[in-house]
Amino acid sequence: MFRSVPRFWLVFDIVGSAVGLLLTLPLTFTFEAGTMSRWIPDGTASYLLVLLVAVILWGAAAISRLSPVLALGVAWFGAVVQMACGFSPGAYDLAILAVVFATSAWGSVRLLWIGGASALGGGLLAGIYMSLINEQALIQDAETGLRVALVAVLLGTVSVLTLVMAWGGSAGVRQGGDRAAVGLARGEQRDLGEHQDA
Repeated sequence: MFRSVPRFWLVFDIVGSAVGLLLTLPLTFTFEAGTMSRWIPDGTASYLLVLLVAVILWGAAAISRLSPVLALGVAWFGAVVQMACGFSPGAYDLAILAVVFATSAWGSVRLLWIGGASALGGGLLAGIYMSLINEQALIQDAETGLRVALVAVLLGTVSVLTLVMAWGGSAGVRQGGDRAAVGLARGEQRDLGEHQDA
């Protein structure tokens, strides 16, 4: 479940996630001021819940290289809490891109495809969720249902493309790692053959 990660990269991931949290949380509070949640009134409770969701998501990003499978589970938990609280997508959701990237770059082959499925499913779910929580902002008439469906398709497509690009963007990292492993295995075989010949 946990990979062996050099200390430098572990510190880099933790510090990078802390910086990500410190940069994206104020942006989220600024852009969502007055409408943090669709059903929890703005106040101490909603601000603390936003902080909790942001910490969960950036915490998932912090451990994504160490344990991509655990990071994916934590990110899904954070996303479910975010939707349960009625929060709009915030800048802190950028942490999810790091987690999806990690599933493809450092996960097993099975996790690679689970991460891809999560990118597709999560993007579609995000599109539906965003269109439903913003339904009141749409013109309310006989065509509102169709309008919500079209917005869901549009937002879902954008979300899926964003997540799939993060997932697929790590192919070079994975391919480079696979090449290094193959090269190491060939070197060991060559050394073993030379040792036996001697």
